[in-house]
Amino acid sequence: MTTKFLAITKDVIDILKADTSVASYVVDRVYSDVPDNEVFPYITVQISFVDESTKEATAERYTIQLNTYSRKPGVVEVSSITAAIYDALHRQERAFVNSAPFLVQMNGVTRTVKDTDGATWFSVIQFDAVTSPGD
Repeated sequence: MTTKFLAITKDVIDILKADTSVASYVVDRVYSDVPDNEVFPYITVQISFVDESTKEATAERYTIQLNTYSRKPGVVEVSSITAAIYDALHRQERAFVNSAPFLVQMNGVTRTVKDTDGATWFSVIQFDAVTSPGD
């Protein structure tokens, strides 16, 4: 599980960095761990895992949470980045380079809020990546 978890994280970061629409906003600033004094805007990737295996088949569900941070006033930039993330990942049936094949789809969670610092807009979008039984 740990190896696949890390591989999925790498794949998601690579996919978002390679997507021209996402990169037009954040260049290559897509992280699992944000460096100190990072330039805005940027995206962070968090992944959680649930084993949905049965006696008959192996199945895994990974929830991919993407957090976007922007310091531009208003919601336009942060919402545009979130829309680009959606287009890059939603319902993309692909064999990830480093991990098993997945069906990735938005699980209905998205929100955009102003951070408590008063200057940063923060957006969250979540996807589920599900392995096929037996993968």
